[in-house]
Amino acid sequence: MPMLQYQFDLEKFVAALAYLIKKCGPMTKLKIAKLLYLLDRRHFNLHGRPVLGDRYIRMDLGPAPSLSVNLLNELEEEGKFKISPKCEGKTISRFFKADATKKYPPISLREEPSYEVLSESEIEALDWLAAKYGDKEASALVDITHGHSTWRETEPMQEIDYRLFPKGDADAVQGIAELASIQQQEISELGKALSLGFFARGA
Repeated sequence: MPMLQYQFDLEKFVAALAYLIKKCGPMTKLKIAKLLYLLDRRHFNLHGRPVLGDRYIRMDLGPAPSLSVNLLNELEEEGKFKISPKCEGKTISRFFKADATKKYPPISLREEPSYEVLSESEIEALDWLAAKYGDKEASALVDITHGHSTWRETEPMQEIDYRLFPKGDADAVQGIAELASIQQQEISELGKALSLGFFARGA
């Protein structure tokens, strides 16, 4: 069975990160990475889809959102984002800054983005996340994620299957991973059918 994968949403990354920083204050890259993983896990387990759609890798310090971490690395190393694509016509350095004077640079808000890209259920997940984990140290979040099946049942440096997200989560909706798999298969089959129809008409 193919691994469940999603398209990373850059605008939701910007909005979710800004929302968390506004709620929890400036945070290090490690703490942000843990919170973003917990966000996608929470929303997937309740609604059958993640918020960011990142690709999660099993690292020593727990599951890591690889695309988000790449963006955070750019910010931490350069003091600003120097990447494409652009968000709202400007690079996303418009919204965040890192304090390069610190050994572990805290990332803070430069300017708030629009939160309109976030759905009601995504805002609810962010509020839950901030209330439950927002005041915890990064090291405590690492310990928590080490207890998850996503980390324990994935080989080091390998991508984590979203089907592992609900395992061991008492709040997860029963059968949500199977439902997500069916939905993704239906979307894939629809895409293939539309593609075949397009080429048939073109012929």
